[in-house]
Amino acid sequence: MRKAHLELAHEYWRRHLQPDDTAIDATCGNGKDLAYLATLLPEGKIFALDIQLEALDAARKNAPNSIIFLHQCHSVLPEDPDLRLIVYNLGYLPGGNKAITTRTQTTLQSAKLGLERLKTGGALSFVCYPHEEGKREREVLLEWTKEAPVEAKHHVFGAHAPSFLWVIKSQT
Repeated sequence: MRKAHLELAHEYWRRHLQPDDTAIDATCGNGKDLAYLATLLPEGKIFALDIQLEALDAARKNAPNSIIFLHQCHSVLPEDPDLRLIVYNLGYLPGGNKAITTRTQTTLQSAKLGLERLKTGGALSFVCYPHEEGKREREVLLEWTKEAPVEAKHHVFGAHAPSFLWVIKSQT
């Protein structure tokens, strides 16, 4: 099945990153996006976060040993002076408990902290899903981008499809 939202996110990452950049996968899930990110950063540094040990275990199977795995919420981001990209695939773990999902409050908290931690010109990448909490996350993030020192592009693929939000940190 074609997943245009993920294909577009991967294209943005590919154009944005250099092989030695630093990135965070703030919601690593099963690690499929993480594995792709690792191909883009063969000389870089990648942090992978998730609140579910099940997700981290699955992600480790799909990713190289060089990735730094952290069992924590995406609202607590590691610090790195070379941080160029933070990736969010919001929602719940595919194949996991759908009651455990990202939440609007912690996602917004993470976006604000991420913006502080990014280098100028760094990016936040959000895939937002159309379930109830996902819709709230998307709306709150879109409102936040109107006030934050960022340039944002929002790609919508249909009323009942995931959307993709790309946010670049502006000069401050």
